[in-house]
Amino acid sequence: PESQTLWNELQCRDKLRQPLQQQQQQLEPLCSDTYQQEFRNESKRRIDELYNMYEGQRCVLVANGPSLNKMKWDWQDKFNVIMGMNKIYLGFERYNITKMNLYGACNPLVVEQSRDELWGTATQLSEMDKFIRDTPELFPCNTTNKRLHYTPSTGEMVFSTDPKLGLNEGWTVTYWSLQVLWWVGCSKVYIIGMDHNFQQTGPPNQLQNMVGADPNHFDPSYFQGNNWHLADLAKTTHHYKIANDFFLEHGRKIYDATPGGKCDIFEKVDWETALYE
Repeated sequence: PESQTLWNELQCRDKLRQPLQQQQQQLEPLCSDTYQQEFRNESKRRIDELYNMYEGQRCVLVANGPSLNKMKWDWQDKFNVIMGMNKIYLGFERYNITKMNLYGACNPLVVEQSRDELWGTATQLSEMDKFIRDTPELFPCNTTNKRLHYTPSTGEMVFSTDPKLGLNEGWTVTYWSLQVLWWVGCSKVYIIGMDHNFQQTGPPNQLQNMVGADPNHFDPSYFQGNNWHLADLAKTTHHYKIANDFFLEHGRKIYDATPGGKCDIFEKVDWETALYE
């Protein structure tokens, strides 16, 4: 339904999650060390296959700000690479997202809260290559979802050019995902949904519980009733500049196509002009 009120009244999200939760209950909670190593080896093989798979192509990176609700979504067929992040699955039905093929998540709270969607096979997430922060304690052994890539979070590389060695979080999943898009070869990246504007009270990175509707993301239920870490816009901005400089130094470009976005690092472009080109 178009109305968020009607969506809540009909309990749409709970009904969509039910088959995922039933599937998750059938999965074992932990894996042996041997199985985990086999899985990681397979993951590295798959990551190698993705290297420069989309060399020279335009890509879209979908952040999760409220500005997503201002956009149309009938541009998807114009791109071979669309990467989602965090709880973008809440928008699959809302926006009729059908062409997304990459995914990133690095905040441990988001990964844990998204467990049913990430490890299940009942949504289109199962068909995407998912680069998530290394969380073996959550990994079910007998999952049939083989497109999970447990990626170490590392600060040793300021901007990682090889996900197998780790990715730098840069205090935002957007920075994490830009490193993935570098790996697959994207020459132009258009970021949407990067509002870079948070309604929050408290010091950056503080753990809080979201009371009431979430005003900072495209879906009011995004963190509602769940824990979250307050945004650190200063450190986020610092890492955006690193990514922007790295892309430019190598003849590539990152554009900010977010309607009304507050980030001032990337070159601004009109989302309709960029996505419908």
